[in-house]
Amino acid sequence: MRRLLTLLALFSLAACEQDYNPPFAIPCPPLDVEETTVEEFSQVSSLLEKRCGTLDCHGSLYRPFKLYGKDGLRNFLPEEYSDPELAQANMTFAGGLPTTVEELDLNRRSICGLEPEKMGAAMAGEIEVTELLFLQKPLGDIDCTGREDEGCARHKGGQVFIGKGADDTVCVKGWIVPPFDNGACSTAIAVD
Repeated sequence: MRRLLTLLALFSLAACEQDYNPPFAIPCPPLDVEETTVEEFSQVSSLLEKRCGTLDCHGSLYRPFKLYGKDGLRNFLPEEYSDPELAQANMTFAGGLPTTVEELDLNRRSICGLEPEKMGAAMAGEIEVTELLFLQKPLGDIDCTGREDEGCARHKGGQVFIGKGADDTVCVKGWIVPPFDNGACSTAIAVD
């Protein structure tokens, strides 16, 4: 009986993952080191790291939406947690080496995993990208006045993106639904 249940669980997992690339069943723009996608997302990640990834905001292990990067939360090796001198020698501390490809992938998964169903709908063009929570909050598009009892959550960091047509929003939108606007990303990153 135990084997049968295990097989059923494996088959159901396989069925869930057939629409998306394994091993994760969440829709997400790719991050391929061999293609331009890693370069594109590194710009999106740089913008998010700069505006949202500080240690007191989304650069914290204790947040459900986490951002890793050069100037904030780092993806330490297990042995670096218990040996700070090793992290110092490897320069994997905040302010050390540039954001790694592994950290970029963690950021990408964090964004896509926040609202996977809506991310898939946005990628398919079924909803506007600005309907995603990770853009609504920094755009200041959530008005909780009179809706606090419904669990409405405004962005504690306030408005950190300029507006729906601004370079910062265009940069992030182009990563989710092409075409990607390299110029908008460069301009948005240089603003701060």
